[in-house]
Amino acid sequence: MSCALTQGYTLDCRDNVGGVKEIYVTELANVTSSTVSSGTVTAITMLTGSQFWKYQLEKETSSLVEKIQTNDSNGTIYYEQDLDFSIRKLQANWRNEIRSLAQNRLAFIVLDRNGKYWYCGINNGLELQSSDTQTGKGMADFNGYQLKFKGKEELPMPQVVLGDFAALLSPAP
Repeated sequence: MSCALTQGYTLDCRDNVGGVKEIYVTELANVTSSTVSSGTVTAITMLTGSQFWKYQLEKETSSLVEKIQTNDSNGTIYYEQDLDFSIRKLQANWRNEIRSLAQNRLAFIVLDRNGKYWYCGINNGLELQSSDTQTGKGMADFNGYQLKFKGKEELPMPQVVLGDFAALLSPAP
């Protein structure tokens, strides 16, 4: 059988935390190739002069969800990736950047709070589905942008082991 199971699962130490710490984003068109071996990115090649832009995120304001979607009648399976994050403060430069995000198909590398990097939108990209701009009412309310991106891929998001990829990443502004 070609779909044989390969391993079991054992409970281990409770040393796991949820959330997203940082994301890195670029236009999907900037990535000329990505090599994946056994679910791990082993190489990323980009157009000369392009890079992934780093966005630092506040704790407990962002999430990455990947859902397996199947259709029994058609015998199909794909993976839906949802990335949600917030950017504090209303500012003209971020309003303009969000418009650029909305006009592109994007590739993301997401750093979770366990120190693992995940590549989202590797083949088809993620697209901005909605953006809420909020002033808040009370002085302690959120003021800024809440962004929701969605993508669909043929395979689950691969893990990225940075090392050589660090040159592709920009520092935070």
